[in-house]
Amino acid sequence: MPHYENRAPGDWFRRAAEWYVEGHQGCACCGGQHCVFRTEWGQRIEYYCSVCDFSTCHDLRTGHYYATVGDGKGLLGLVLEPQTP
Repeated sequence: MPHYENRAPGDWFRRAAEWYVEGHQGCACCGGQHCVFRTEWGQRIEYYCSVCDFSTCHDLRTGHYYATVGDGKGLLGLVLEPQTP
């Protein structure tokens, strides 16, 4: 798998949106086809690859982007939603 740690989360999101359409639900991280799910959770759009575990999302409310590369290593080291005790 290519080494992309320096790519910004917003770049990952834009790339994932392109690959999703052009690659027939393709993954911007591993290059697989028919393996990416696009979901909308309120004002958050997310792309998730079931093959390599890549995930990226855009929170439309705040304008922030988040991404985790497919090897499970987080780019930002944060939780997307707080957990309740």
